[in-house]
Amino acid sequence: MTAFTLHAPDGGCHYFENADPSLFCPKCESYIGKEPYYPKSMDVRKPKYDFFACYDGRRLISEKAKIFLEKLKVEGLEFKRVNESPQFFLPVCYNIVEFDVEKRKTRFEKLCSQCGNYQYIVGATPAFLKNIKAVQADSWYRTDIEFGSGKAKKSLTIVGEKLKKTLEKEFKEIDFEAVRE
Repeated sequence: MTAFTLHAPDGGCHYFENADPSLFCPKCESYIGKEPYYPKSMDVRKPKYDFFACYDGRRLISEKAKIFLEKLKVEGLEFKRVNESPQFFLPVCYNIVEFDVEKRKTRFEKLCSQCGNYQYIVGATPAFLKNIKAVQADSWYRTDIEFGSGKAKKSLTIVGEKLKKTLEKEFKEIDFEAVRE
């Protein structure tokens, strides 16, 4: 059984562009909101892709991709709309896999004295999981660790082999990289 990280091209937008500054640590810019943030209206200018990444790390999908994933009945995945027209969605994943920070030699840098988060978490790819066998062939996951810095910290998206093959047939813009154990 193989798992893959999912990578999408740049969509030319900022997920947190209109977010209240109080949702972020004033010192390191890490997200400190008690609840997840979902924008009500993002400035998404008709990207060329159905899967794309914001400058600040969040991955968004088009209505076409949302409908496609809903038809596949991917468990543990829901979609939060981030704007009205055209409609784009944030895939919210509840399936979590444990990232192996020791094997990957992930670095946790600059512990923030104000919020307790690390300013930088470096070393996401190639991805290593503690239990790759936990990844089901037709499922979608996120890592337990968010990588990057400040507002741009994000988890990795992990998909099983069957779902990867299905997605790459339909959406040519997505890249995949094999996960290691």
